Amino acid sequence: MTSLTELGLMSKPTICELVTECSYFMVHPNLWIRQAVAGFISISAKALSLLDLFRRLEATGMNETVEEYLLRMEHHLKKIHKHKMNADARHNKQKEGKIELNSPSNLAKSHVFNLGDNLKGDFMSNRVLHRTNTYGSIETNVNSEWNYSSEVLTRQSESTNSGGPSSRSTSSRPSSPPAEGHNQFVSGDPSSNISLHERSYIQYRRSNCYIELANLKNKQQEHYFEALRSKEWEDQATWRPQLPVPGWRLKGRLVAHLHEHRGAINKLCALPDTPLFASCSADGSVRLWDCAKLEGRTIANRSKQQYKMASGSCINSMSVCEGGQSLATVCQDGTINILRVDSASNKMNLVQSRQLNADEDGFAVDVNCLDSGSQSVVVYATLYGCLVGWDLRAPGIAWRLENGLKRGLITTFCMDPHHSWLTLGTSSGYHTTWDLRFQLPITTIEHPSAGARIRKVVSHPTEHSWVLSSVQGNNEISIWNIETGFRQSVLWGSTAPPLSKTGSTNSVCAMLSGYNDNVPFVLAGGTDQRLRFWNLENPAGSYLAIPAASDPSGIKLMYHNRLIDGTQVAYEELGETKQKDECRTGPEPPPAGHKDCISDVVLCKASKCFLITSSRDGVIKIWR
Repeated sequence: MTSLTELGLMSKPTICELVTECSYFMVHPNLWIRQAVAGFISISAKALSLLDLFRRLEATGMNETVEEYLLRMEHHLKKIHKHKMNADARHNKQKEGKIELNSPSNLAKSHVFNLGDNLKGDFMSNRVLHRTNTYGSIETNVNSEWNYSSEVLTRQSESTNSGGPSSRSTSSRPSSPPAEGHNQFVSGDPSSNISLHERSYIQYRRSNCYIELANLKNKQQEHYFEALRSKEWEDQATWRPQLPVPGWRLKGRLVAHLHEHRGAINKLCALPDTPLFASCSADGSVRLWDCAKLEGRTIANRSKQQYKMASGSCINSMSVCEGGQSLATVCQDGTINILRVDSASNKMNLVQSRQLNADEDGFAVDVNCLDSGSQSVVVYATLYGCLVGWDLRAPGIAWRLENGLKRGLITTFCMDPHHSWLTLGTSSGYHTTWDLRFQLPITTIEHPSAGARIRKVVSHPTEHSWVLSSVQGNNEISIWNIETGFRQSVLWGSTAPPLSKTGSTNSVCAMLSGYNDNVPFVLAGGTDQRLRFWNLENPAGSYLAIPAASDPSGIKLMYHNRLIDGTQVAYEELGETKQKDECRTGPEPPPAGHKDCISDVVLCKASKCFLITSSRDGVIKIWR
């Protein structure tokens, strides 16, 4: 019909009849039908002239008498139209987030509460309260005229008695304001000028709406102060010194070799705004180190503090909590310990501990912390597929998310910097993202290689909805968009054909993402004992930062980028090895690289920025 009308193949009476019949479909639930009818009516309006419109109005009953009535109502119709336009304007402002309360037409009474006021007192102190006796009878409110006269009588009695107490009878309980002697009942403060005998039978009550308003105000005030604390915490995080510092580049120069642990080191944590970092090991100990001592001429670099678990159980993971004042550790025997870092002592103190149920949870496999102002929630993942939040300020658990074992065991998880979502990886190659605000799963992503174990996940340094995930084999790191489920790019740290199912068995176990000089990067180390610097913006700028101890001297790796099956892949190629021709007079120095799998990597800053790596043989190496 739209096409026929537009071509002028339909008569005007037919168009008018069709518009009348089709106008009812403007409220049809089907969107396509509504759009088709709207298109037909708009084309019909172009095809009909003004004269046709007047004829149509006459056909519907529009005559000279009706026109005269409308002209007489002109003034009222304009007022109604003006009021409607003002109402629409106010409604549009409310849609924009603005509520106009000072409008002259707004006659509703309102109360203004200052949420920034710390005094949570009575916000209607001038309101006259109800008065009841012990028998439950409620007396009427005292009106404003009686309140005024009582103040006059009070001043007269004070001037007559020269400040002495006024005499009044306490034997009777009147149900209405007396003429004199009982003016104290109308005071704004219920406890003022009332004898002890009267307090025994007088009760002051408020209406339910008054109590609900007071509770609403207190609740909104708590939310307001919580928002202020969160904003202060975000401001502090924004102005916190950036790591690494601008202009920093890893030169691969070994500064210190630390070997006090007697087991594999599982996690490293740098304490914010300090030159301290902590390490936990399978030998059941936590040690605190000071990078500032490495800048002097100190020969023996020993740990500053240490704590040995009473059970000696393996410590699986560790995280900084309570603003860098404490460390949360999870052990393989099911215990979760909170250790307080005391700079004035040579050992850490155990402040809180929790034992998990072996049948319900097993033990914790990874831990992180939600630190926002005064709130500190330790989040740990259990062996049997649960994510649990433990608020250190209260007993019990804050929340619990059931991920289940259908998609494999949880191996690792990470949280975004704004603490809005959490992404976990499983042993079967699945990524699940949970919304921490609503505590609901929002997306699940499966790796193309079915059954590929997820070794590590970290958040992207610049894209807040992206995560970097390392899987078993070929040192592969995939960058996923959790909003769309699309794999943005792949970092392939192997000489095997990119995205192939076979090849090297090496995998990335440690990742550190960062942003320096407007370049996002990730430092990755794993079972091949090498540490690679991946340039996420320009993959050709990636390089081998620290070679393995078993690598030949002068090894060189080249990195290229190409599109494979719709995915950008940065892959590695072996370059020419540089041979040193100069003759050395002394013995060859030992290689500086790791001799076992790199388990973790962090950055720590004293007067200079240091890179710290750990390995499964209990060795910590510090680089610059």
